[in-house]
Amino acid sequence: MSYIVRHQSEMSEAFSALMGILAGDTSSPILWLIYLSDFILDADVDDINLSGIPMSNMEQADDIILMSTTPEGLQRKMHALWRWCGVNAMVVNAIKSMVMIFGPHPRLQPSFAFGTEHVAIVDETTYVGFRITSHGRSIFAPHYALKAGKAQTIANGILGLHKMIGSLNPWEARKLYMALVDPHLTHGCEMIIDTPENLQFLKLLEDKQKSFIRRILGIHSRSMLAPLFSETAIIPLRYRRVLLALMYLLYLLKSPPDHLVKSALLDSTALLMAGKPCWLGDLLHALQKLPTPVYVHNPHSLTTEDIGEVMNKVQRSMQDDIMRAINSSEGLYLLRNRLEPPENVGEPPQIVAIKFRHYLSVPSLKHRVALTKLLTASHELAVERLKWARTPTGERVDLPRDRRLCRFCHLHAESPEHALLECKGNLDLVQLRHIFWQKMRLELPQLPLETSGLASLVDGLKWIIANRPTIRLVAKFAYQVLSLYSLAPIYIPPLEV
Repeated sequence: MSYIVRHQSEMSEAFSALMGILAGDTSSPILWLIYLSDFILDADVDDINLSGIPMSNMEQADDIILMSTTPEGLQRKMHALWRWCGVNAMVVNAIKSMVMIFGPHPRLQPSFAFGTEHVAIVDETTYVGFRITSHGRSIFAPHYALKAGKAQTIANGILGLHKMIGSLNPWEARKLYMALVDPHLTHGCEMIIDTPENLQFLKLLEDKQKSFIRRILGIHSRSMLAPLFSETAIIPLRYRRVLLALMYLLYLLKSPPDHLVKSALLDSTALLMAGKPCWLGDLLHALQKLPTPVYVHNPHSLTTEDIGEVMNKVQRSMQDDIMRAINSSEGLYLLRNRLEPPENVGEPPQIVAIKFRHYLSVPSLKHRVALTKLLTASHELAVERLKWARTPTGERVDLPRDRRLCRFCHLHAESPEHALLECKGNLDLVQLRHIFWQKMRLELPQLPLETSGLASLVDGLKWIIANRPTIRLVAKFAYQVLSLYSLAPIYIPPLEV
């Protein structure tokens, strides 16, 4: 085989590859498939049956799997592969090969060999990127851990970019997350269904997703979960994985009858009808165990229209779950009932459960993070800090919100709306607010002369945050106010158990 390397307009001299096709050659997989096309195993009495079709082997390039329901059947296939390789001037690498036994092990450990070379029996291995085990109830348990580790490594690389290029804004970080981290967190989710037995392993992946989003938002590691998704438009991992599995089911339903994946679906449907464990049954179970359960009618005769309807139900389940968490949380009141501009001209504003919010586009990192902390209840004001109040002896105290008083005025609860729009206990704070309000009134003349003229402090704060043209002013003011509060110790009232 002769090669020439070209770079832009320059070309190298021709050179020969003396040991086959070079790695990366575009013709390599095609020529290998042609070379392997006459490797055909005879039907065997111990073959796995897939909806009437015997399955004896699968190939991913030169990574070959041989399958059988008995040790004797597997050894016959191994011998057939060994003979085929010998006829075709190839050698099977017994050291790199391995055998896995799924289900109950025989009382006497069988032995396997290619020719005279012994092949080891293992409990765990990796095949085409999937880490599997023959022990335990979940054969894919190691795969969750493997992908969690890879996702963490890549996430660390993304989050470390600030050392070279400065801080990433949330939109850029989100794009990098979807391109580089999400593929690991969702790898294989079409086959690896997150059943209740797998939820403990899914948590490994979910922790990586939550940690990354918290880092790009600049909020602490114990912040509430719902805002991680409602504010960034990143889909919670459990829902994303089940949606991708449903998209795969849609692909199976559309596949031609002569495709093996269609036979696999028919086989799974037959197992479901027989009341036996199967992939389709796992998917239905995962849907029913969502926080807002999704039920599938007539799962034995699904159509593409059915899957579209189920996917819509999953989307609504996700939105309901997020909105329920926000509406039931004491600290997330600033996120409730927000109206977003309509997608189409002429439509009214509407509440949107999950969306990339406009305030995350504020260029200044410290201003953006300050406002994000206020909205997500991740700030250091007393209404949040004193939720975990303890006596000098360490006993937990349930301190009512109206007793978590402002460190400056000691008159009202130290909340975001009080700190930004009401407190008069600090002259610097009053001056900051006056300057801020005058700038706001230049942009929004309909505002009252003073913040004291607002009918509701909470509604007033939500309104000025929702106003897109002035969001930079609001974020800067939020940063200035929180910085001022951080200079004074928090006020802790007398505590009683």
